[in-house]
Amino acid sequence: MIQSIFIIEHAEPELFDWNIIECEQMGKYIQKERLWYTNMPSCPAQLTDSGICHAKPFTQLNLDARKICVLDPTAKQILSSDDAKQFDYFVFGGILGDKEFDGRTGRLVTSKQNGVVIRNLGPKHLATDTAVLVAKLLLEGKKYEDIRFAVEVEIEINENESVTLPFAYVIMDGKAMISEKLVEHLREREEF
Repeated sequence: MIQSIFIIEHAEPELFDWNIIECEQMGKYIQKERLWYTNMPSCPAQLTDSGICHAKPFTQLNLDARKICVLDPTAKQILSSDDAKQFDYFVFGGILGDKEFDGRTGRLVTSKQNGVVIRNLGPKHLATDTAVLVAKLLLEGKKYEDIRFAVEVEIEINENESVTLPFAYVIMDGKAMISEKLVEHLREREEF
C-alpha cells in the first residue's frame, strides 16, 4: 500500500457543490490522513470528513520540493509505481473546466513551486476525483494500458433530457466510477 500524500491544490476563487462531491469521492479512494486539500481559506465540514484542510497553498507548507510530483497533463512521462519510491507528495490541481488541456495546471500549480517534477496521467481528460483514482492505481503498480475507461459518460436527467460529461471515468467491476451523489446533483440542477 502506498503511503504518499495526495494534495488537491484548490486553484479557483470559489468552491462549488460538485467540487465537494468530488472530494467526498476521493475520500473513498484515499485514507483521510493522506488526502490534503490546500489553498482552502475556509473548509466545509464535508471536506474535513474525507481529508485534511490547509488554508495555505501547498507551496507554503514547507514541503521538500524534491519530494513533490505535480500531476500535469503537459508532462512527457506518465506516472508509475517507481514514482511512489521517489516522491512523498503528489499534487493535483483542483481546476474547473470542461475544456481539453490548455496549460492551466502549469500556470496555476506547477509554476508556483521551483524544483518539482511533473508527471501525467495519460491522454484522457479526467475529473479530479478520477485523477486521484488513476494516480493511486498507477502508484500501486497497475499499467496505464490496463486501466479501462468510459469516455463521455451520458447521465439521464429525466425522460427527455440527458447530459454528457466530457471526462473519462475508470471502469471497475463493469461500472464507471462516478459518484452517485454527483449523478443526483446533476439531476437536481435547474440549468446546464
